[in-house]
Amino acid sequence: MRVLEICAVDNTVKGILLPLIDRLLSGGFHVTSCCSYGYASDDLRARGYRIKNILIPRSLNPFALFRAVIELTRYIKGERFDIVHVHTPVAALAGRVAAKLAGIPLVIYTTHGFHFHDRMGRAAYHFFLLAEKIAGRLLTDHIFTVSREDYETALRHKITGREKISFISNGVDVESRFNPSNVCEKQTREKRLEFGIEENDKVILFVGRLVKEKGVLDLLDAFNLIKQDNVKLLLVGVCPGSERDKETFTKISGTVKKSPRIIMAGRREDIPGLLHLSHVFVLPSYREGLPLSIMEAMAMGKPVVASDIRGCREEVVDGETGYLIEPGNAGDIKDKLLNILNDPQLARKMGCGARKRAVESFNIEKALDRQVRIIEKIAGNLCSGKG
Repeated sequence: MRVLEICAVDNTVKGILLPLIDRLLSGGFHVTSCCSYGYASDDLRARGYRIKNILIPRSLNPFALFRAVIELTRYIKGERFDIVHVHTPVAALAGRVAAKLAGIPLVIYTTHGFHFHDRMGRAAYHFFLLAEKIAGRLLTDHIFTVSREDYETALRHKITGREKISFISNGVDVESRFNPSNVCEKQTREKRLEFGIEENDKVILFVGRLVKEKGVLDLLDAFNLIKQDNVKLLLVGVCPGSERDKETFTKISGTVKKSPRIIMAGRREDIPGLLHLSHVFVLPSYREGLPLSIMEAMAMGKPVVASDIRGCREEVVDGETGYLIEPGNAGDIKDKLLNILNDPQLARKMGCGARKRAVESFNIEKALDRQVRIIEKIAGNLCSGKG
């Protein structure tokens, strides 16, 4: 069967979807990914993956959205896909409209975190909720949620029926890539040298898009309250070229220039090594699905400080594998980070608990087994005329 995976940017294909694509390919599916062109497209093509680049906006600009729907519809019709599987909020909406216009028999939507969240204004919340209801009921044959809370939210708000939604969770490679036993100490020393990090320095690590909704400005405010000279903040990530929030990136860059203790590392592929040299991982987001970055940190045996929001609170056990903090509260972020940094015994205990939880609950192979099994069942029903 011919499957089209649609998302906004190629970094999502490379960073999130490849394990699923590889599993589908090994199961005999013919898989193509469709996304905007970015830094990862050429690399993915060179590795043998089928990539179609169509400019897909990340905002609800009606003109850009209309163009994307027209291009997607034309492409989907021409390639005669059997299944269209959509990801990320705006791309998911455009992809589902295009799939239905093209007459695709099976449209699947994986929500990596519903766009509406508790920190939104009431009007915006209900607007995005209504959009999810309309798309869920009229344009979608099955919904996957990676978050248990999103699954329950979808049922509570009647975004779709119980028979058309599945909670699949998520995971990372806990056995090989994100395993502290597989990191060479020589590599860690080289990274310290690269970033000017001394042996006695304590490192706070953030990995993610450098945008407001990730809570980076709150993190910087919290870090400025930490006066210990040997505490460093390592920011890994960029503001994507298609990102709306350029103002936040400008503020971040200005703050970093003023502080020798803050390191902007940009886009990196060596996340396991960076986690290994860090002492605590932090993600003070306003909205998440079920963040892989937290799973990666936990798998590497690091305590995590994260916002008490959906997704994050499914991963972090407060007081055992890290701390949950109030979103937007710089003082709370600072206090929780210092609790861990100033108590090595607590940090070790939390790190061990985090590793154990990641191995038991966030193994990518288990998550893929669930997802592919459901896709194969739905596709089988489609072929037999039951779906």
